[in-house]
Amino acid sequence: ASRGHACRSGGGGLGGCAGWCGGSSPSGCYCDEICATAGDCCAGVCQDCPTLSHCGGGGSGGGSCAGACGGASPTGCYCDESCASLGDCCPGVCQDCPALSHCGGGGGTLCGFGEVENCIGGCTFSSWLGDGVCDFSLNCAETGFDGGDCAGGGGGFCGNGIVDAGETCDGNCPILASDCSDVDGDPCTVAEVQGDFFACTSFCVEVPVTTCGGFDGCCLPECTWPEDLDCEMPMCGDGIVNGTETCDGDCPTEEDCEALTTDACNPFTLQGFDALCSAECIQSEVVVCVGGDGCCPEGCDLFDADCTGTGEGGASSCGPGEIESCSGATCWDETELGDGECNTFLDCAETNFDGGDCLGGGTGGGLNNNPEDTDTECSDGADNDGDFLTDCDDPSCSDATPCVSQTSGGGSSCDSGEIESCSGATCWDETELGDGVCNTFLNCAQYNFDEGDCGIEL
Repeated sequence: ASRGHACRSGGGGLGGCAGWCGGSSPSGCYCDEICATAGDCCAGVCQDCPTLSHCGGGGSGGGSCAGACGGASPTGCYCDESCASLGDCCPGVCQDCPALSHCGGGGGTLCGFGEVENCIGGCTFSSWLGDGVCDFSLNCAETGFDGGDCAGGGGGFCGNGIVDAGETCDGNCPILASDCSDVDGDPCTVAEVQGDFFACTSFCVEVPVTTCGGFDGCCLPECTWPEDLDCEMPMCGDGIVNGTETCDGDCPTEEDCEALTTDACNPFTLQGFDALCSAECIQSEVVVCVGGDGCCPEGCDLFDADCTGTGEGGASSCGPGEIESCSGATCWDETELGDGECNTFLDCAETNFDGGDCLGGGTGGGLNNNPEDTDTECSDGADNDGDFLTDCDDPSCSDATPCVSQTSGGGSSCDSGEIESCSGATCWDETELGDGVCNTFLNCAQYNFDEGDCGIEL
């Protein structure tokens, strides 16, 4: 890298100004009007920059010792032995007066104390030799290539406007990414300056974009909107699954989810909406005791019709005086048979339908063969016949006095799309029939036992 110099006394000889008039030369000395007026410029400023007003505008010997060796020049600088020995002479005194003993009698550049002649006819601080920094003004064989700081080669230097060996640029070197043009036209690459601007080795390269952002025109494959605003905003219906969408144009249906189900206790069900591109089949565990779904969840042995024969209390484990239930899941005392109450767990042909207490049919419906039908039984809030129906919702109570008085809420007063309950006391939506859930208020032969939802189907 080059170094800067302050204005220096003209006799100091800090290098030439050739090609740098009006500013700082590559060696850092000044060649402008202000420094020239103060007599504080590069060595040989008037030879290199004869148009400066201080040099007379013509450069004809101004600031030179030519023809004035041994005395004062026309411009007033000195060219004699005493001044030369003090380093206080005109610029280029040794070129103009090579016979001076201080110039060795053979010309050259007169440098002051602590200075050495550089490679471009000027003087440079001797402390710069071998200081670990390659100075272009000392990069020549005469200085040992800056005391070993430079790789060698000489002849050129950074700042001479010529791309010399080892340089990538000179005078037009990039320093910021904005100095680089878009070489490949790819928005997913950006310009980067590498190398050393001050050593004329800087250059532009294209490096890939690695982060999601926005406003650079690049959307990397791993980036999505709105993390990267250059990426396409998701739009349901464009056929592309992006953003938070789970599907787009190929959303699953309930049938698709059913086809995925291989375990009734861990079925796939449809969640989300096709119109919002959020539909998906989600697998979940059945934990509710519901008959007819093909699953017997843990703890549902006594309450789920799908638990046939899955209990731990089968025939082999029933004790003396006990009988197994119709499902084989539980054991019951033999006295339950024929005790006048229909036990739904014993309502099957194997037990003669609870010893005749149940109406029969072999489906476990549990309709009592000794139904509740008295005014007391039909108003006490209890299920007296074991059919899971109480009071006026039990068809067997339809003729009881408390229930006859409630028929005003029956079919004649039900709205369109509604049906009356088995007792005629309440109205229910028609969609309750056959919806997979047993509605005890519709569990009677009139409605085919809630269209099969309640276990007995006629």
